[in-house]
Amino acid sequence: MRGAIVVDGEVRNVVLFDPGWKPEEGVVIETDTAEIGWSYVDGAFIAPPAPEPEPPPRRYVRKLLILDRLSDAGLFDAAFAALGGPGEVGYERWQAASEIAADDAQVRGLLTAIGADPDVILAPE
Repeated sequence: MRGAIVVDGEVRNVVLFDPGWKPEEGVVIETDTAEIGWSYVDGAFIAPPAPEPEPPPRRYVRKLLILDRLSDAGLFDAAFAALGGPGEVGYERWQAASEIAADDAQVRGLLTAIGADPDVILAPE
C-alpha cells in the first residue's frame, strides 16, 4: 500500500508499507495522491498552494534602435532636449547605458512627455 507519514498535520514522507507497519514518528495514512509537504487536516490531505510564477526576464532595447525610431518619428531633437545636458541625471544615464530596459519608468515617462509612444519606441526588435 502507498501511504503518507503524517507528523503534526504535515506529510513528512510517502512510503510503500505493509498492513500493520508503523513509522517511528507520526502515523501512516493510506493515500494515492498525497505528497511530501502536503497538510493533513480533518481527515483530508491538502496540497500546498502553487508557487508564484517567475516574472518574465527584463527586456532590453539597443540604444541605436531607439535613436533610429526616435528619428523616424521626428522626435530625435525633442528627446535629447528632454534628457538635458552633461551633469544632469537623465543625460548621464543615457550616456552610460548601451541598452535601455523596456519597462524603465523614467524612460517611458520621458517618451510620453515628448509625444512618443513608448510601446512603439521600445518594441522588441
